[in-house]
Amino acid sequence: MTVTVACERCGRLVPQPLRGFRGRFCSRRCLKAAYAADRRAQRAAKLGPSGVVFPADLVRPGAERQGRGESAVPAPPAPGRAEKVGTESVPSRYHADNSSHLALDQDLYKSRATSVRKKNEADGSSGDDLRQDRRRARFELLDALREWTIFDRVRKCGKIPNGVGGVALRAKDGAAYWSGYCTCGSVWSCPVCAAVILFARAEEIGRIAAAHIEAGGEAWLVSLTARHRLYHALGALFDAVALGWSRLTSGRAWIGDAKRGVPGEKHRLGLVGWVRTLEVTFGFVNGFHPHLHVLLLTDPRKAVGDSAAGLAWAMGRWTKVWQKWMVDLGYEPPSDKRGIDWRKCYTAEEAAGYITKIQEGGGLGNEMARSDMKRGRHKTMAMFEFVEYFTQTGDARFIPVWREYEKVTFGRRSITMSQGLRKLYLGDEPEKTDEELAAQDRGGDLIARVDNATGLKIGSNPRLKAHLLDVFENEGYAGLVHAFAALHLTAEFAPSERALPGEGISCSTESPEDC
Repeated sequence: MTVTVACERCGRLVPQPLRGFRGRFCSRRCLKAAYAADRRAQRAAKLGPSGVVFPADLVRPGAERQGRGESAVPAPPAPGRAEKVGTESVPSRYHADNSSHLALDQDLYKSRATSVRKKNEADGSSGDDLRQDRRRARFELLDALREWTIFDRVRKCGKIPNGVGGVALRAKDGAAYWSGYCTCGSVWSCPVCAAVILFARAEEIGRIAAAHIEAGGEAWLVSLTARHRLYHALGALFDAVALGWSRLTSGRAWIGDAKRGVPGEKHRLGLVGWVRTLEVTFGFVNGFHPHLHVLLLTDPRKAVGDSAAGLAWAMGRWTKVWQKWMVDLGYEPPSDKRGIDWRKCYTAEEAAGYITKIQEGGGLGNEMARSDMKRGRHKTMAMFEFVEYFTQTGDARFIPVWREYEKVTFGRRSITMSQGLRKLYLGDEPEKTDEELAAQDRGGDLIARVDNATGLKIGSNPRLKAHLLDVFENEGYAGLVHAFAALHLTAEFAPSERALPGEGISCSTESPEDC
């Protein structure tokens, strides 16, 4: 006996219905229609991501509370009163009402941020100035996150001395940095550790790509995205995108059939290896947007048959498999144009340039790994850009979104490589974990050392922390001594050409002239 099920859109009885996000449907047409109706309902209700319930005072002005007739615009809070967000108490300096004169619209924020970047480029700011600005911004973003992160290790990162050797200011290749602080090693939640980790990963990827192209291979950068809505939970969407890559690179179509002598897709491409990175952005219109960047390294000389025909066949198969995978999980099918995008990297000179452009933010290594330096497109923001948006606007919608993001990304890997690729191009160079990269000693020269109490005072003030590094890079050793004296900070300075031979300088005076 055949069991039939009624379509939840049109009521038609079908034996094998399509499973959608919120029911079963007879065809893709009904599935898409249901999604469209659900999207309109969600927009009208102004709900947040699934699993995150926004309080009524976070609903956009003009919208009415779902199931109630009262206005969604809250009364202005009394001075010093704390507004309730979920179960958390939010200080009133963070404005839940997006119509507040201090809370900027997301589009306005992005347009202003773009204008500032263009102005800096037009002013001809040097590379050192831009690097110092980015470093100061990372320190300030981490300080803002300490109040809202769910991880204690992020709260301690860059602020609490680790008790090993004391806090020290060091310099290497003209760049100053601090050592002796606790590090969290989180590539997802910490803008400071992410910059250190992703810089190292970008350099490795750039070296691998350059060596591969110089050896006569080809490099393809493939981007894979999924259609997402504001009500989609990040956890399910994150898993769908991550496991979708496993679906593409498994099965007989990819591996082939050795018993029958049928080559697989990877043999037709002449695949040498791949590097996969997973990134997340967010927008208030369509919610979280996890997506993949995959670097495919191929060698036409090793391909079975015509490599061009194999590449064309792979492009078509990937699009079909990717769309079917998303539909089977209950999401809307990605478009043929934006679901999967293929771009080719052509020359060895271009690959070599990827390494030299790392400091400036360009190159394939940065395109693959440096998610901390990227800005969101259209109406989306990169997650650290989202933190910057929160610090400038006080939009309290940031808080539940960020905490959902931290919970989902905890323990997940951002960058993975195919087996054997690293050893092929980097030899026996040991692979370090994210925590090891964040905590490793960079081998810089010791400039000054402070005790734990002074280190805690410096670590608690992100602007002071960045200012002392800038002073040494711009004014040198003498300027740093004067800066410590003017700020009444005690430090033991390492020997220098301005110090007595074999001796350090201890400066804790009231006036810089006394040092």
